[in-house]
Amino acid sequence: MTQQTQQPQPQPEDIRIRILTLLENQSGKFLSGEQIGKILGVSRNAVWKHINHLKKYGYEIQSVSNKGYCMTPQEAVYNGHEIAKRLKRPAEVHFMDNVDSTNNVAKQMMHQGCGPGNVVVALEQTAGKGRLGRQWNSSGGKGVWLSYCLRPTFSIEKIGLVTLAGACAVCELLIEQGFDAGIKWPNDILIHGKKVCGILTETVFEETRIDFVVVGVGLNMSQTKEDFGPDLENSATSLRIESGKNVNMSVMAAALIDQLQLYFSYLEKGETKKIIDCWKSYSITLGRTILTTINGKKEPVMALDIRQDGALTVRKQDGTITDIISGEILLD
Repeated sequence: MTQQTQQPQPQPEDIRIRILTLLENQSGKFLSGEQIGKILGVSRNAVWKHINHLKKYGYEIQSVSNKGYCMTPQEAVYNGHEIAKRLKRPAEVHFMDNVDSTNNVAKQMMHQGCGPGNVVVALEQTAGKGRLGRQWNSSGGKGVWLSYCLRPTFSIEKIGLVTLAGACAVCELLIEQGFDAGIKWPNDILIHGKKVCGILTETVFEETRIDFVVVGVGLNMSQTKEDFGPDLENSATSLRIESGKNVNMSVMAAALIDQLQLYFSYLEKGETKKIIDCWKSYSITLGRTILTTINGKKEPVMALDIRQDGALTVRKQDGTITDIISGEILLD
């Protein structure tokens, strides 16, 4: 007797995504639970349970006896399905409700052999990472918190450009959306002098080559001034504060992932000039007096140029020229 191989059972999340796709394709028409069950190979009761789960996550699905289910167009729902269906370029989106840090999750995935183009997105981070060891406030549903995974083929000398490419991607997207955004070296995105987005790049090396890079992006979306509190209200902002309205989270997350892919592809293709030129055009640092720390001493310097490796060229008060490779600057 031939033994039949048992087929793996579909995961609940996969079934829910397929239900959403079926209802979306109905364009507002009803589809019965029996029809959905036959298509997916599950019982009507299972369909009912999955529908109720989707309702809890914000999907507006009508349930009418003898007619079935109908879904109205979704605007405010934020999850992996809503992000993935809006992507123009292929990417694997891993959406999680709550993590300590999307960068930590992404690094763990990469250590386990995950490929490039994977993106970890979280509704909330309990220990979001900022530059220089700071914590990034990542309240649930208040912003786009994501980490993009790279396995670069370019040389180790270009690693500094990853951060600049990420900054260009975010800044260009916000400008296209009508925001007056600019880049403060190396990768802070500001609107009207206040920080709306931060980027943290973490790199793991394998001897003399790059094993992988994780680029974390924290974009403030729907915070109010009260959310930031007295410590941050004068230095931080959100798209809601700047526009006076809420911006669709799924639309913005998908557009951001597409934009990151585009700029990281420039690096892979060796088109570094595009990144440098873009960064210069969006810079609010070059040509200004800035405050920085050199040899342990804070001093004002003039920001002159950006090097091919991402370092900032400055002129000191005594006229000497030097380069800042890392650290923090303050705009005068």
